[in-house]
Amino acid sequence: MTIYMNTNNSISTAVISTHDNCVYGPLLAKKLGAKHITLVVEKHSDNEFVHNSEFFNYLAQFKQVIIVCSNGVASGDERIMRLLLIAHELKKRGIKNIQLVMPYLPYSREINTFGSTVIQLFANAGIQKLFCLQMHESFSQSIAGIKVYAIDGAVPIAQDIKKRLPLNEVVLFAPDQGAVALVQKVAQLLDVPFVCAKKKRNKNGDVLEIICEEQVTRKHIIIVDDIISTGSTFVKMINALRIKSKKYYIYGYFVHGVFAQGIEEVVSSDNYRSLAVSDSLFVLDEYQQDIDYRYFDTADYFVDQIIAKLHS
Repeated sequence: MTIYMNTNNSISTAVISTHDNCVYGPLLAKKLGAKHITLVVEKHSDNEFVHNSEFFNYLAQFKQVIIVCSNGVASGDERIMRLLLIAHELKKRGIKNIQLVMPYLPYSREINTFGSTVIQLFANAGIQKLFCLQMHESFSQSIAGIKVYAIDGAVPIAQDIKKRLPLNEVVLFAPDQGAVALVQKVAQLLDVPFVCAKKKRNKNGDVLEIICEEQVTRKHIIIVDDIISTGSTFVKMINALRIKSKKYYIYGYFVHGVFAQGIEEVVSSDNYRSLAVSDSLFVLDEYQQDIDYRYFDTADYFVDQIIAKLHS
């Protein structure tokens, strides 16, 4: 049985990580000089969460609590429910300064419908600020009384590309207009060209193919986007680029790797070289295929941006 005791009365902030593989929580606590605690939420046999009164009573002594959502493989709905329960328990104990760090916000692609509903639920539970990494529609505003900070993901992508590839042979591709803002920022940071592809859709809005009208002249082609979900857009991009040239290698850089339908189709192209997703989610670890994929680090940059916003 764990006994929670505060050994330093001068510490007013607690950082809670909701999973033991969370990369952001320990770093954020260290840089803030805060108390870091890992809360591994257990479940009853009926799959309901176990209430830990001792843990929440212990947290009542802190003036500010920052909840850092797991980057584990739990479903988005399960993570949302877990966070709501945690925040509500803190609110019941009189903690008024509750912040939430959730690198990947489920339903962010539907921010004006389900996404705003999720944020409203967070507000009702007592959360005041929400920090996310590269939301599908980047913005920084208040929704339902919560200040939402969408931290730009271009910098960590650019840093990783710069370490690994000769920039004079790199060209970036945006799979559609929605990705242009992110891709343009990465291109500016690296001083490399970028191209935007076009999507051909049917009357129902389904993507039939992706058309790349620009001639490919550089060896390393990097497809950049905020989210890779089913991977169908990435595969269509590879097929479109295959028509343009044979002397090239294709890389994928995505801020959030959701991989809703696995990864087999994503890596089937002969020209595919590697896939890089950020450490906002660790979904790829569930798949055992022998593929070339990497996680690129966002923790230092993301945490620094969070601290700057907390102090502003």
